[in-house]
Order: sequence, then C-alpha cells, then structure tokens
Amino acid sequence: MHSTSMGSRYLNHPDLLAQRLTPDGYYRTGDRGRLVAGRLELTGRNTAYINVGGKKVSPEHIRQVLLDHPAIAEAHVLGLSLHSGEDIVAALVQSELALTEDSVRMHCATRLASHMRPTLVAVVPRLPRSGSGKVAAAEVVQLLRHRHAGLKDELIKGEPTQ
Repeated sequence: MHSTSMGSRYLNHPDLLAQRLTPDGYYRTGDRGRLVAGRLELTGRNTAYINVGGKKVSPEHIRQVLLDHPAIAEAHVLGLSLHSGEDIVAALVQSELALTEDSVRMHCATRLASHMRPTLVAVVPRLPRSGSGKVAAAEVVQLLRHRHAGLKDELIKGEPTQ
C-alpha cells in the first residue's frame, strides 16, 4: 500500500515502519490477497499462527497442503478452542466435487505432522466471504459447528484463535 497519509513511524517502535517498507516506498500490510476479475480479494494474513499444544502452526501452510488436493478449490484454516482448553486446527474447504471429510483428513495425514492436521473439517460449495472479499471467520465457525453438531458442538467455545 502507498498513500500520502501514511505515518512516518510507529509509536515506541521507530524502526518497525522502515522494516515494512519496500525499496520503492510501499507499505507491506501483512494481508494476503489475489486479483480476481480485476477485483482485490483479501484472503488472510501473513503472520497468523495457531498454538497447538505449545507448537506454532501456520494456517497458510496447512491451507497450501489442502489446496494440493485436486478436488479442493479453496480452503480456510483456523484455530478453535475447546471447552477442555485444548486448541485445535479446523478447516473449511470449498469443493463442488464429491469430496468427503475423511478424504480430506487422509490427504492431510500423508502430508502433515499430527499436530498440524485439521481435527474439524467441513466441505462446502463456497466459502463465506465478507463484502471486502475476506473469508468471514465468524460464519466459518458457525458452519463448522453446524456440520459437527452431534459430535463436536458441545466442545467448541467458538472464536477463531488466530
């Protein structure tokens, strides 16, 4: 991003702004996005991590593994806190093909360490998005609750941990 109204420094962190500027003066916001039909869709953040059993897990890494599956068009990965206090990885995947949650789990089992594998998985025809194009995390949590109502709903506290 580049604007004439950009600040000149961060309060109490004078060197941080310089670290986030590109050589031509653009500010790296930490947001991820892509252009789709000439429109910018924000897809996530560069620095988000999920803490699973004291281990930092990159949702973006898990997302990329999910996207390697030929039937998955898009994916959103987040952390959820259970009533037990445990944090888990959850994934909502977009696919218009016949895809089961078990096949998604098997795909991850051969490519991710056990603490990185999504505990909760839901397959939907389209990821919910906000007006700005970002994945609507609160709707993702609701979809995961709905899909796992009989099995996991009583365990989910609810809000994304990332």
